[in-house]
Amino acid sequence: MAGQAQPATGASPSPWSAVARAVALLTVAVSVLMTALAWPSVRSSVHGVPIAVAGPAPAVRQISAALDERLPDAFEITEVADTAAAQLIRDRDVYGARAEAPRSVTSRLVGPPCRPCSEHGLPA
Repeated sequence: MAGQAQPATGASPSPWSAVARAVALLTVAVSVLMTALAWPSVRSSVHGVPIAVAGPAPAVRQISAALDERLPDAFEITEVADTAAAQLIRDRDVYGARAEAPRSVTSRLVGPPCRPCSEHGLPA
């Protein structure tokens, strides 16, 4: 059939195949980038955060045991008097303190190392 035109041998490929390749490549690149950025926050945990606990010896032992049971090796607990706990926080020797008194309980954890604590039901 002499009336049909033959495709040119040097014709460029369809632009849609190039677009599809670019979209696929960008999708893979963005997926890898998002995984790399999210991985540390998913795999991080509390480990060795220094805190102070003040109060009567039985209460301090009870708090230490409860924290160790809930999050093993998460905290380095220092037993102190009430006034010493506040000074340790000011000096940045500990990130938080828990004070036990006969009628009140005060607890505060501060700083980036303590953010994962709130995920485990501990006050932040």
